[in-house]
Amino acid sequence: MKKFLIVVMVLVLTLTGRETKRTTYEDGEKTFFDKFVVLEERHESSGWLYTMYDKETKVEYYCWSTHYRGGMCPIYNADGTVKVYEGE
Repeated sequence: MKKFLIVVMVLVLTLTGRETKRTTYEDGEKTFFDKFVVLEERHESSGWLYTMYDKETKVEYYCWSTHYRGGMCPIYNADGTVKVYEGE
């Protein structure tokens, strides 16, 4: 029964998943999922580290990624407010 449920879940996710490009390049800028613009990226021994901002809210984030997991968190100013991208 457990194997059957796993097979069904994989089929549902495969058939209903929308096709998205993870990384695209628009006007010379690197974006993720057409939502986040990468400001800085670097490779460390533990994986990739990114500094990026949301195109809509302009909030900056740190993001890390390895082969098996990843995460992201907003960047905070000293007063506890989120850091907002002030570029163009």
